[in-house]
Amino acid sequence: MYREFYGLSERAFNLTPDTSFLYPSKVHKEVLTHLLYGINARRGFILVTGEVGAGKTTLCRVLLGQLDEKTKVAFVLNSFLTEFELLRAINHDFGLVTKGRTKMDLLDELNDYLLEQNRQGNNVVIIIDEAQNLSFAVLEQIRMLSNLETEKEKLLQIVLVGQPELKAKLASKRLRQLSQRITVRYHLTPLSREDVRNYIYYRLKVAGSRGDIVFTRGALDEVYYLSGGVPRLVNSLCDRALMVGYVRGMRRITRAMVCQAASEATGGRSPVSRLSTFVSMRFSVPRVAMAVLVAIPFVVVAVLGMVSSSLPRIAHATKRAESARPAWHEPETTLSTASRRTIAIADEPGEADAPPQPVEREAASRSSIARLIRDDGAGATLGAPLSTVRSTRPLRTQYAKPDIEFTPPAKNFTPATVASASYTSIVEPVVQLLMHWKVDAAATGRIRREWLGRSGVNLTQIADICQMGVVRVPCSFDDLLAYNLPAVIEIADDEAGARYITLLAVRGDTATVHLKGKRVVIPLDAAREVYAGTATFFTSDAFVNKVRLDDTIGLSLDVRKLQDYLGRLNYFVGSPTGWYTPDTQAAVLQFQSDYTIRPTGAADALTKLRLYTLAPPEGIPHLSK
Repeated sequence: MYREFYGLSERAFNLTPDTSFLYPSKVHKEVLTHLLYGINARRGFILVTGEVGAGKTTLCRVLLGQLDEKTKVAFVLNSFLTEFELLRAINHDFGLVTKGRTKMDLLDELNDYLLEQNRQGNNVVIIIDEAQNLSFAVLEQIRMLSNLETEKEKLLQIVLVGQPELKAKLASKRLRQLSQRITVRYHLTPLSREDVRNYIYYRLKVAGSRGDIVFTRGALDEVYYLSGGVPRLVNSLCDRALMVGYVRGMRRITRAMVCQAASEATGGRSPVSRLSTFVSMRFSVPRVAMAVLVAIPFVVVAVLGMVSSSLPRIAHATKRAESARPAWHEPETTLSTASRRTIAIADEPGEADAPPQPVEREAASRSSIARLIRDDGAGATLGAPLSTVRSTRPLRTQYAKPDIEFTPPAKNFTPATVASASYTSIVEPVVQLLMHWKVDAAATGRIRREWLGRSGVNLTQIADICQMGVVRVPCSFDDLLAYNLPAVIEIADDEAGARYITLLAVRGDTATVHLKGKRVVIPLDAAREVYAGTATFFTSDAFVNKVRLDDTIGLSLDVRKLQDYLGRLNYFVGSPTGWYTPDTQAAVLQFQSDYTIRPTGAADALTKLRLYTLAPPEGIPHLSK
C-alpha cells in the first residue's frame, strides 16, 4: 500500500521468515556458526532456543541454504505430532516411500536409508522447529533415533529448535538421558539497541530504500523499548509506523508515530512513554555520568560565587533584625502529653491558590501554646511555634492558610459521623484522590465539569484523561492496607445507598481521609467499620486496568509489561516479548498461588494491581511510609 510512496520494491518489515532480510548481527552469526559446526562435526544433538519472534525459523532456513549437497535434511515444522506421525513425517521429508504401518516398520526404513547415505559419504540431519510442543514420549522417541549409529560415528544429526520452555522441559528428570546427549547448545538473545538501529536500516536497504526514509533517534529508542529487541516485534512496529508516515505524508518517522503505531497494532491506548522510559532511553548511565562530571566544576564555582556575594547582605539584614527586636521575650513552650490534639485543615478546592494571610499577634495570646498548622498531605501536623510572634505587623516568613477550620480530635469521629459526612457520588472523592497524586488542575477541573451531577461515571475515561491506570476491586480492609496505595473506598450505608470517602494516609491507629469539604484524621477502626468491601485505585501505570490478559490475546504491550513486572519479582525468566506464552501463564499461576489470588493463569485486575503494588515506581504516594 505504501511501497510507491517510499519508493520500495517490497515491504521491508514482513513478518514472514524471508532469508534475504536476515540481518547478520553478531548473535545470528554466532548461532549459525554453532549450527554449522555441530552438523559438519557430527556432534549428534544440537539445541537452539530463543524467545518468540527472535528469528529461529529464519535462521533454520538460512542454514538450509548453506549446507552442501552431501547433507540431506528433513525439516519438521509441525511439532504437534505423535511418535508414529513424527517418524512418518521424517521419512517423507527424506523422500522415502513409506509402507510401514507401525513404528518399528518406519524405524527400519529410516535405518536402511541412513546406512545407504553413510556408504555414500553423506551427512543426514533432522531439524525440528517449535520443539517445545513435543510431548515427553515423542522427545524420548527422538532420543532413541540417536542410537542409529555405526561403531565409529553417528548416522544422524538432530537439531532441536524451540522457545525457552524447551530448556525447562529438557531439564526435567524424565528427559535427563536426552539432555546429557546434547553437545551443542545456544540461546538466541534479543538484538541490542545498536543492532535494532542497524536491523531497521538494513531491511529498508534490502527493500530498495534510497536512504530518504529516516527514523529519528527517539523513534529508534521507542522501537527498542517497546520491542525488547525481538525482531518480529521490531518488524510489526516499524511496518505500522511506516503506514502512519504514509497517512501523514512523511518519510521521517518520529517517536510519536511509533507510539501511535504500537497503539493501533495492539488496539489499546497509545503507549506514550512515561518519564522512566524517557530517562532510560535518552539519558543512559554513561551520558548522565559524563554530564555530571562536566557540570560539577561549574556548579561549585556558581555556588561559591553566590555565597560570597550574599554574605554582606546577610550580615546587614541580621544586624537590622537584632536592632528591631522587642525587649520582652517569652520562652518556647513544649506541648504536654495531655494537651496534644490531632488537628486537621479544611481542604476546599482552590484553597491552595489563595494568597497567604499574615499571622497577627491577636491570633494567639502570649500565654497560649498555639502553633502553626502544616499539612504534609497526610493529615495535619504540628509546625513552628507562634510564641515568637511579637507584634501585629505582618511577618515575612510565617503565614497560616486562610480560613483554617479546627476539626474535632480524631477520637470524636465515630463510624456514624464518618458515614454522614461521606459523598453520595464517587466523582469528588476521585478528584481528591487525583489531587493527592499531583494531577494538574486542568485535568481535575475537566473531570468535575464532565462528570459531576451525572448518573453514570466511567472511571476508565477519567483515568485516560490523566494518563493513569484505574481498577475497582473487591478486597478486605487488611488487603487494602497491604496494597499501600491511597484509594476511594465505598462506605456501607443501608439507608442512603453507596457512599464514598477518600482514604489518603494511615499513621499508626489513625487514618487521614477526605470527607465533605475537608481533610480530617479519624480513628483507623472507624474507617475499618464503615468500609463496604470495594476500593478504587489509581496507578501511574495504565497497565493496571480491568482488561483481562490470557492466552487468547495477541501481541500486546500490556502483556509485555506483565512479563516485566513478573520478571522483577523473579516469577518470569527471559526477555519480555508481548506474547502470552505458556511460561507467562505458568508465572502468573505461581504468583496468584503465592498471594492467595484465585489461580486462573490469567492476569485479571486484581493480579495486575498486586504486581504493581509489589514493584511500584519511585515517587508515588503510599498509604503508610
